[in-house]
Amino acid sequence: MCASLASSSTFGDTIQWTAVTEYPSTTMPGVGLLTFATELSNLSAGTMTVRTSDDSTLTALSALSAVHQNHIMIGDVHGGPLSAIEPIFSLVSLPFLTASVDDTQCLQSVTRDLYTRHLDRLGVHLLYSAPWPATGLWSATSVQSLADMRKLRVRTYDETAASFLKALGVDGVHMPMNEALPLLATGEITAVMSSGDGGAGQRLWEHLPYFVELNYAAPLSFAVLNQSAYARLTEAQRHYVDEAARRTEKRLWTVMVDRQSKNYDAMRQNHVTIQYMTPTFAEELKPASQHAIDDWSTRVGPDGEELLRRYVALRPIANRLHDTDICSR
Repeated sequence: MCASLASSSTFGDTIQWTAVTEYPSTTMPGVGLLTFATELSNLSAGTMTVRTSDDSTLTALSALSAVHQNHIMIGDVHGGPLSAIEPIFSLVSLPFLTASVDDTQCLQSVTRDLYTRHLDRLGVHLLYSAPWPATGLWSATSVQSLADMRKLRVRTYDETAASFLKALGVDGVHMPMNEALPLLATGEITAVMSSGDGGAGQRLWEHLPYFVELNYAAPLSFAVLNQSAYARLTEAQRHYVDEAARRTEKRLWTVMVDRQSKNYDAMRQNHVTIQYMTPTFAEELKPASQHAIDDWSTRVGPDGEELLRRYVALRPIANRLHDTDICSR
């Protein structure tokens, strides 16, 4: 690990941490880290500071490892790739489970306690989770049917999405965004499954002038802190960290309210054609989505199945009452 990503420094009563994300600062994970840094500094009167680093070469799994090994203190970790370690993390990126921001917030509430325990066993402390706008399909050509999708080679953010595409007869490959970007320029990758969020979109529309509103999933990223560093904090310092994390998560959900519409405005300004799925197109994707959910249920065991049942039961109640807090009761 390079010296510029030194894990932490302590000068008297002052603590300085580094926080890293592989995404641009304008994406939801980037906004989250910047918000957390500001909140923590304000709450601690400047005695606890965080230096954020975006567009990192550290992918989700390498960032998790770097935090665990004390190379960096805080890492942003996309939930999808975590399924390579424990399948239960795939719940937040299963196809077509979340149809709205409220659905995603409900899913976050349902998974929070169990995900906290699983991350704790991996040697990291969960600070907060950052929601992503719904995943769509950026493509080099117009996509109005499954037949059009089958002409593409698609980068996905996890193996679940890659398997979903392969079940449809589409060439899907899981790889980090920083590996996919050079392949867009050469035409080796002709589509990307991703949201239209922030700087991620700015990099994609140079090569992919079409965006299909798949609403495939609205996954979460997790901001995690080195477990030992959290344990060493005083009671007052832990309070600052916990409160900064709570405020950050609350702020992110406020940002999410009109996030997609703002992303679409930016796309149109950059000459991206936004396409919407027809009922026939949506129907073509259903068998593969159910296969992905069934496969996940088989692999994950009772804990995961119970989480899914709880979410499916609570989601319509929360939406009907406009109260996502019900998902955490």
